[in-house]
Amino acid sequence: MFWVIIFVAFSTVSHVVFFSLHMSVFQERPKLPPTQAQATARNIPPEQYSYIASIRRLLRNRSFILLIITYVTAVSIQSTPCCCGVLEMGKCG
Repeated sequence: MFWVIIFVAFSTVSHVVFFSLHMSVFQERPKLPPTQAQATARNIPPEQYSYIASIRRLLRNRSFILLIITYVTAVSIQSTPCCCGVLEMGKCG
């Protein structure tokens, strides 16, 4: 039990130290953008480059919608108790 307390204390202190170093050393954004896409994104006004606008753009993208439908279908088929997977075929009731 003693070593668990020491581990948790050391972990907590190290996380606080590294978080403080991270917040004090790194800037909000670099002076030179790392890619061409970031350089052009800085010139776009925030109204056009917002989180809500990107979600709307995703929901209008047909390929993204097909991907979501495929993923949800596969997950729902595997998680229903009446449909067994191929490896569990002998265990179905």
